[in-house]
Amino acid sequence: MILTLIQKGENKAAIHVANTTSDRQVKEAEAQRKATTAKNVAVAKAQEDSYSAEQKAEEARAKKEEATLYANQVVPAEIEKKKVTIDAEYFQNKLPVLNH
Repeated sequence: MILTLIQKGENKAAIHVANTTSDRQVKEAEAQRKATTAKNVAVAKAQEDSYSAEQKAEEARAKKEEATLYANQVVPAEIEKKKVTIDAEYFQNKLPVLNH
């Protein structure tokens, strides 16, 4: 009878240890899952920030290139057009004098 009580006590202790170990393993697994999720979120955020920065840099490069093209092509053409207009106005004003 005493051996039976001792064995029942050992069984209860073993069950308690198993349950405690199981609960600890579940909590450790949940903590690991949360840590992995947090890490993945941080990596995704970093990638998103990197993509956003690359996109802004590309937009800035495109604007710079557009400004360079404008300065190299449009501005000289506008200057030439103004020169032609000024010359035309000058000669137009001179012609009536020549006709008199």
